[in-house]
Amino acid sequence: MRKIQLIVFLISALVLSSFHLLHIDKEKEIEPIQITAAFQHSLLLHNNKIWFWGQDQDFEANQRDLIEPTLVVNLSELAAISEGASSKHILAIKKDKTVWAWGQNTYGQLASVTSDYESFPLKISGLDDIIQVATGKGHSVALKADGTVWTWGWNKNGQLGLGHQDNRLEVQQVPNLYHIVAISAGAKHTLALDENGDVWSWGANHLGQLGLGKAESTTRPEKIEGLRDIQQISAGAFHNIALAKDGKMFTWGWNDFGQVGNNTNANCRVPVYIPLNDIKTIKAGTLHNMALKTDGTVWTWGSNSFKQCGASKANLIKVPQQIEVLKNITSLSAGDIHSLAMDGEGNVWTWGNDGNGRLGRKKTIDDEPAIAFNLNSLKEEVVGTVSKNTKTLHSIGSLEVFGLKHRKASDYNEFSVEDYIIDTMYYIIKIGDDTLSNQCPTERALKKLDIRLKSRKDNRITLSWKLSEEDDLYLDYFTEKSTDGVSWKELDEDLEILQVSDFETQFIIRDSDTNFLSNFYRLGHLDCDENNVYSNIIRVDRRLNQTEGFFASKFTVFIKNPTKKKIAYQIQDIDGNILKKKIFEDKEIAFTDGFELKDGAYFMFLIDEDLHNIIDSKKITKISK
Repeated sequence: MRKIQLIVFLISALVLSSFHLLHIDKEKEIEPIQITAAFQHSLLLHNNKIWFWGQDQDFEANQRDLIEPTLVVNLSELAAISEGASSKHILAIKKDKTVWAWGQNTYGQLASVTSDYESFPLKISGLDDIIQVATGKGHSVALKADGTVWTWGWNKNGQLGLGHQDNRLEVQQVPNLYHIVAISAGAKHTLALDENGDVWSWGANHLGQLGLGKAESTTRPEKIEGLRDIQQISAGAFHNIALAKDGKMFTWGWNDFGQVGNNTNANCRVPVYIPLNDIKTIKAGTLHNMALKTDGTVWTWGSNSFKQCGASKANLIKVPQQIEVLKNITSLSAGDIHSLAMDGEGNVWTWGNDGNGRLGRKKTIDDEPAIAFNLNSLKEEVVGTVSKNTKTLHSIGSLEVFGLKHRKASDYNEFSVEDYIIDTMYYIIKIGDDTLSNQCPTERALKKLDIRLKSRKDNRITLSWKLSEEDDLYLDYFTEKSTDGVSWKELDEDLEILQVSDFETQFIIRDSDTNFLSNFYRLGHLDCDENNVYSNIIRVDRRLNQTEGFFASKFTVFIKNPTKKKIAYQIQDIDGNILKKKIFEDKEIAFTDGFELKDGAYFMFLIDEDLHNIIDSKKITKISK
């Protein structure tokens, strides 16, 4: 059955308003610093916030390249971020051990999100007490504090470990796998390390990446024989690395590019020992690997076609070689065709392919290891011209915008905004081949409602429904209202029947309580089986007309929240589409925004999430030319 959601917007002049392991320390709370080289982007976790650079997408799936670290503004209190050399999606763990996801969602790797790409982080339901996460090419893995493993997303090769090969949008526990302390995800396979130091693998195995001594894939975890007392695991695209407690390193899997590191190009279906001593950390990329020694030196091997190994001019490096220029390194990450490292002074080194700005350098001279930036140089805001129309700060909170220009409107081709806008947005339920001919008359009529809106300056709105299908059961209809689109309550106002004929019944409802940012309405009735059925949903949004200023590419937002309540920062276009919404409880927060917006007018709201009241609001306009 198809349900068309009609979105109605009321504008008023009132201004009221991986591959790799992630780990949270179980013993004590820490302030982590983490760098991640992914498929076409890079990430940095610092001060419990995330900076991003490289290839990104805006709200309309248009690709954009961010060549400098840019703050992911709607996430704070973070503890870990995912790594994945072939992954185009990201997982992040907050201090409260919830998981947030964004990026590509072709296979459902973001868990139950319907779009193919999500530009901003969304919380994954059904996951709590998570201490580690890992991302593959199209699947995701999470480890709970109780030692159980949970997976979702792409499962063509059984990489979810559920005993079948069906994709899963919802999070599910991997059966018969317990006491796990670490996880890692390859392109199409998964690894897990248990408390006894044993390694388990499942998924694709055509190149020997499971280390089981056979070529067949498996949809359930199997223990890798020959590996004992392991302390770290890292899965590359189709190969793996394991580090034992005695410092010995083992590799296995695909070896066409020397990524196994045993001076051959033959695939290895069982783990082989690689003689490199005093190793502190291991990282596997798509076709190359990195090892950090206890003395702070970095060693790499595998494919070097884009100089991602950084240690030689050769295209293949079959045994580990040291990168001489890197000293006093504390952390590193191997991506698809680029690499990252951080030294003890807070310098972030990058090298390899700089496509899409993934090296984070303002100007790339070559592909050799070089300092891209220092942690102390990161800025959360861009200093600009303060708005001349800045108001006195509200005691509850305030929303200020910097970097706007204040030329006369005639200098710009500003888009006009109507007082009231009625728009059809999208389908939320699809009709099959059934043309409604076999449905109950009441339900059939409800799906063919003609919905209209009237409004006055005092904010009292009048909604009318018109049944355009013959229906003798026109009595006992009722109207429900919601302020969030989820929780519904029947309106106290009486529903009036204006007109009844053989083929038309018209209803009307008047609502004077419109003190919320959004108000949702629907018409209801009992169907032939005595179940409630509902009309399409009407949504009414408040708007403002006064323009604060103009910007060409970006602006800076500064929000004060003295009560530290849960508040939301929200941007909508002139048609009422919510382009972004970020919820936070920070006392103060500043960030750069506006990169992804197209030319046109936009409305910004600061909202009390508990009361749904508008704390502050702005209207701004983007003119890029």
